[in-house]
Amino acid sequence: MDLAGVASKASDQFDGVNLMPYLTKKRSDIPHESFKWRFTISAGIFEDHWKLIQLPDRLPMLFNLQNDISEQNDVALENVELTKKLMKKIGRLELITSSPFVSGRGRMEGKTAGSV
Repeated sequence: MDLAGVASKASDQFDGVNLMPYLTKKRSDIPHESFKWRFTISAGIFEDHWKLIQLPDRLPMLFNLQNDISEQNDVALENVELTKKLMKKIGRLELITSSPFVSGRGRMEGKTAGSV
C-alpha cells in the first residue's frame, strides 16, 4: 500500500513486510527468511541461495543461485532432501492461499490438489 501511496489503517492485517524501505535503500537487512509465490497453478520459493520452481506436469526444479544465477542447471535430483523440504513449504503456501481453481472441498475440477 505504501508503494501505491495509500496509508494503511491500524485495523488492516498484513502477513508480509513493507518493501518500500528496502526499495528506497532506507533499510539494508533482509526482509524475509524466504520468499514464496504462486501464479495460477505454478509456485516457487526462494530461500537462502536456493530457488525451487513447481510447474504443472513437471518435476520440481531446484537451482543454486550462488553458483548458477542464470538458472541453467536443475539440481533437484542431486539435492532430494532439500527439494522435499522446500516442496513442503510450497504445500503450506497452497493451503493458506485461496485459488480460483480450488473448490471448498479441496478439489480442482476433477483432480485432487496432489495430482496437479
